[in-house]
Amino acid sequence: MVDWHDDQAAGLRRLVKLQERRVIAVTSASPADSAAVVAAAALELTARGARVLVIDEHEGAQSIAAPLQCATRYDLLQAARGDVSISRAVVRVSNLLSLLPAARAASSLREADAGERAAVARCVEMAEQGAAF
Repeated sequence: MVDWHDDQAAGLRRLVKLQERRVIAVTSASPADSAAVVAAAALELTARGARVLVIDEHEGAQSIAAPLQCATRYDLLQAARGDVSISRAVVRVSNLLSLLPAARAASSLREADAGERAAVARCVEMAEQGAAF
């Protein structure tokens, strides 16, 4: 009898299966408190060898960049609009930890058209390549 679940292409499907990413969302009454929790969690995950991308919807002292003590320059929205490449918008905090500032994108998506939303989604897909979280 033929086993249709393990045909010739089964090995190929296993090889090209997309890596599932785990998403962790953190919210709090204080964005600065959320940022501290996310920074600590991200650092712990990277200490365990996981590649992490943090997408941050806050700016300044409330951003995740503050507890990580890193500077940001560009935003996801600028990458989605083509002003900068997504690789310039993503900040490499360490070998395993990256930060994608997205405060401008988060505030503009309410009024964005379908094309701009799709561009944001494509940029996030490119930024998260290789990330486990």
